[in-house]
Amino acid sequence: MSSRTYVCFDCRTTERVLAARIARSCRKPAHHVYYKFKVSSRADDSGWTKLEGRVRPVNIEIQTHALARLRKRRAQLERILSSGTKKSELKQKQLRRQLRDVDAESREWLQWSAA
Repeated sequence: MSSRTYVCFDCRTTERVLAARIARSCRKPAHHVYYKFKVSSRADDSGWTKLEGRVRPVNIEIQTHALARLRKRRAQLERILSSGTKKSELKQKQLRRQLRDVDAESREWLQWSAA
């Protein structure tokens, strides 16, 4: 599993980790940075401004696509669960668990780019 780079634009720190993070020094949510983006040194004001201008739109686009996919999956699961055919108790439990998983993933995506 590869690490991802997260940056905090307030305290200008970077961190490579496996999951979404909160910046250690300022305790604010950090932003995911696409691996091809160059992260400037702390003193380079224009470099950090350019990076922020590139990171935010990409993250919003990624979040939008992920949330649309999750909404579609949730609607599909609800349709199956509410269909008139009788399902076994085990199948209903599996469907409800999948719905909870979709909801949890949606909350993570909303938190991910709320920064």
